[in-house]
Amino acid sequence: MPPTRTTYNGPALSGPGLIMSQSRLKPKSLLSTSAFNKWYNEVHIPDMVSTGICSHASRLECVDTDEQKPYLALYKIQDLSGIHGDKFRSIPMTHRTLPGGGNIHDMVEIDTRIYEWVQTFEKGPHDEAFSPTVMVASMAPQPGTEQDLDAWYRDEHNEQMSLEPGYIRTVRYKLIHQIRASDDTSPPAPSFLALHEFDVSNKLGKKVVPLEPMSGWTKRVLQSQERVEAGIFKNVKSWKGDARP
Repeated sequence: MPPTRTTYNGPALSGPGLIMSQSRLKPKSLLSTSAFNKWYNEVHIPDMVSTGICSHASRLECVDTDEQKPYLALYKIQDLSGIHGDKFRSIPMTHRTLPGGGNIHDMVEIDTRIYEWVQTFEKGPHDEAFSPTVMVASMAPQPGTEQDLDAWYRDEHNEQMSLEPGYIRTVRYKLIHQIRASDDTSPPAPSFLALHEFDVSNKLGKKVVPLEPMSGWTKRVLQSQERVEAGIFKNVKSWKGDARP
């Protein structure tokens, strides 16, 4: 039996958002990396795109080899109500290309997060597709500091980030629900996410480092976080879906 997964039982969703899935092969998994990528690229994401709920999808890999979950999938959702539909809910997790035709969750740890859109910041119009390089930054602010985090992004950090070479845009989201194994004892996902997108001319390197100069506001915001997750991911394959912005 595949591991039990948490499910969303909250109010009906609507409006634009994002689905993000980060994964790694389980220890001693019978699934090879090449077979995993083949299933993802040729089976799972086409299944996801065929539901009609996403306008763009991409698979990315972390450029830092120390990342525990190096594989990332991003789905830009135009209307989150689509995740309540039968097409999305019936996406199969088994396939003949998997060992024994088994369930992917027996072989791979997958952490899936559903977000609602908060803000898009960009200096000019760009294609809606996910960019060649994405810096993923998730933050879990201490209670009572959420408004300060939002104001910091809007009034300082977005502008500072936009001065970096190759910058395209920042899109911010708020967590609605995390789907993971019911027995997963790791900390819950941070409640706020920012995707900082860059073209191939970026100078980001392999690890996320604070921007310089670091203002007093930035220091205060970073000190007020209970947890931060951050990584730099390279886009390896993209799809365009039927949903339209």
